[in-house]
Amino acid sequence: MQILGKLKSSPDYKNAKDIIIIGDVNIDLLKTGSHSDSGVYLDTLLENGLLPLVTLPTRIGNRCASIIDNISTNISDDKYDVGRYNC
Repeated sequence: MQILGKLKSSPDYKNAKDIIIIGDVNIDLLKTGSHSDSGVYLDTLLENGLLPLVTLPTRIGNRCASIIDNISTNISDDKYDVGRYNC
């Protein structure tokens, strides 16, 4: 993730304490074990102290589901509510 490298090297942001990354990154977090790019993406987040907040599917089709809309942060707070999926 190039943005993390820019944040770490930028004098304006390298001392930032709170980071939130939000986006429709089209990398499916449900496939981290079977798709190498998804695994690398998750590993990069974790190596930089960022945890994914969305753990339920954000896209649901007739035959599949995916988590491609991602929110990740290094902020420790148990008050986050990113929504609930109900069938």
